Amino acid sequence: MRETHQVIHLVDGDGAIRDAVAFLLIGAGHAVRVHDSGQGFLAGTAQDQRTVVIAGPAMRDLSGLELLRSLKARPSRSAAIMISGQGDVAAAVDAMKAGAMDFLQKPFSDDDLLRAVAAAHQHVSQDGPAKADTAENERLRQLTRREREVLDGLIEGLPNKLIAARLNISPRTVEIHRANLMAKLQVKTLPQLVRMFVDRRGKAAAV
Repeated sequence: MRETHQVIHLVDGDGAIRDAVAFLLIGAGHAVRVHDSGQGFLAGTAQDQRTVVIAGPAMRDLSGLELLRSLKARPSRSAAIMISGQGDVAAAVDAMKAGAMDFLQKPFSDDDLLRAVAAAHQHVSQDGPAKADTAENERLRQLTRREREVLDGLIEGLPNKLIAARLNISPRTVEIHRANLMAKLQVKTLPQLVRMFVDRRGKAAAV
């Protein structure tokens, strides 16, 4: 029987993580397939299959980023959630650029994972790209000059201290600008923010 996008593929080299995440997802009513090999997962799913994937940082044969890039290169719509013990800004930015839809740092809450999975299902169910460019542009116009400068640093993957040094302001001031710009752009997490601008740059490059 051909799988549908409702199946969640869990690809992680850590057996304990696989078991724990699979237990949570199955308990929440999701169908789950587990894989300890990135290449094995890729070989076992069709190129045109809409896919929801939860990827760990390393498998027996691929890194999590390599798996994300392979998924991104496929013609079908997919949604990948990266889970990692490394939670700095640069790691999240790297995951988003490689194609992750969301990035969760271990230990993450059950609710955070289930929300990310729900968003991933919604994404792969769409028949076409979301038409939100106009609304995003309007929200961007609400940012102050300083908020745009802080945003540029975040998209580059810089931590607050380096952004503060670049702009000659305090790290606390960077935190305030960061909170304000995220509220104006209507995003709740840094991965969502980075995802927004990775998508925008991809659209611009395709024109």
